[in-house]
Amino acid sequence: MTYTALKQMRGEPIAFADLFRAGRFLLPFFAVNIIGGIMLILGLALCCIPGILVGGILTPTYALIVDRRIGSFKALGLSIQFCRQNLLLFAVYFLVVVLIYQFAAGFIIAIAFAYPLYTIAQAVAYYDLTYGLPGSSATPGAPAMPPTPPYQPPPIAP
Repeated sequence: MTYTALKQMRGEPIAFADLFRAGRFLLPFFAVNIIGGIMLILGLALCCIPGILVGGILTPTYALIVDRRIGSFKALGLSIQFCRQNLLLFAVYFLVVVLIYQFAAGFIIAIAFAYPLYTIAQAVAYYDLTYGLPGSSATPGAPAMPPTPPYQPPPIAP
């Protein structure tokens, strides 16, 4: 889902098959889940606040792996550097996602909507802070927007 969300943000066409083309990221995602889970447990064991901060730091890791095609350890290091300036923003984002998941856990079907929302929002937040969204100013020092045609939404049927 992160792969297709980033493709959409770049203005590239997406297809159903794109959901299965991201298999090359499976091993780095698995490693980040293990390492990030341990970091999160240690942070939560210290107190809730360090756990929330660690969760915020881990937020852009998956998008970094997909966008820059790097391994899990390098992505974790870049994620820490990436989040230094926006740590409070990412920590609040992580806290909101946890609260949404806790609410969705009460309704099994709601989890099917909460997970894609989390993944897509994660990719959009990463893309916005890295490249800037079309029509907005990019983060200082961030690379320029990739050259892509502007996204045109399909017309609404009457």
